[in-house]
Amino acid sequence: MMEGQQSPEIAHDPGDAPDNPFLKLRSRTLIWWMIVGSIVVFVVAALAGLISPLDPLESTTGDIVVEVAFYGLVVVWIVWACRNADIDLGRFVGRVPAGYNWLPAVGLLVTTMTFSLGSLSVAFYGLSRVSPELLESLLSVGGPDPDSMISLVWWVIAAVAVAPVSEEVLFRGVFLSRWGVKWGIGTGIVVSSAIFGILHVDAAGGMASGVVASLLYLQSRTLIVPIAFHAANNLVATAAIFIPASDEPWTFAAELAEIEAMALPGLAMVVVTLPVLIWYVRRHWPSRDAEIPYIKE
Repeated sequence: MMEGQQSPEIAHDPGDAPDNPFLKLRSRTLIWWMIVGSIVVFVVAALAGLISPLDPLESTTGDIVVEVAFYGLVVVWIVWACRNADIDLGRFVGRVPAGYNWLPAVGLLVTTMTFSLGSLSVAFYGLSRVSPELLESLLSVGGPDPDSMISLVWWVIAAVAVAPVSEEVLFRGVFLSRWGVKWGIGTGIVVSSAIFGILHVDAAGGMASGVVASLLYLQSRTLIVPIAFHAANNLVATAAIFIPASDEPWTFAAELAEIEAMALPGLAMVVVTLPVLIWYVRRHWPSRDAEIPYIKE
């Protein structure tokens, strides 16, 4: 290089920071972890049914066993993956900033829940026209056993505590951070939120909630805020199971009539809330060179 000539500036990628352990984390190992773990859990449950009076594969008990095993495997993988990549769990979860204003999060909660209810109503109406058989199968699956107190209690605990903690740490913490380092935070938000949405009955509402939770995480730099956001959402949704039901037996025809009646109100909910969500996302979308909360100074 000739004397006096300036050396070219080297662009710095925040994902290449030497203290960024998410460069070592491999999210795809979760797939094999879940496959092997599920096989082990099934074998153990089957053997337990042979030597004990309690059948782990019986309907109510089986549902609880499957959910406990699923979330347990997720949590164990998160701890294993973080320790294997030298990720400090305390720093990873973070702390709520002093004087944090929760009011915007409450407003976003109301907006996303309204959007989710509307989008689900529209989706169910469309499905009733295209494939009523599939819709009927979806409506007849899920929910706690109303005659089992154990089932009701577990349903509430899983919805309000277990799912929000494990899912937010996994999707907003591990996946967003890992894919944000690999592809950029914007792409990490989209991919992690899309997968999160696909795993829910209301894919559109789930993805919208995932994007909002991601932005809340990036703004607060702690997973506690999206966990609280998720838990509040599930708490409101779960409260519906305690509303006294009609004495009339459930029929698909009656459910279909309710879906048709909710189609236009649902569309109105989407029309009203979608612009608000778009405005919020555009206003708070991270820059291309933004760093993940774990390494952000």
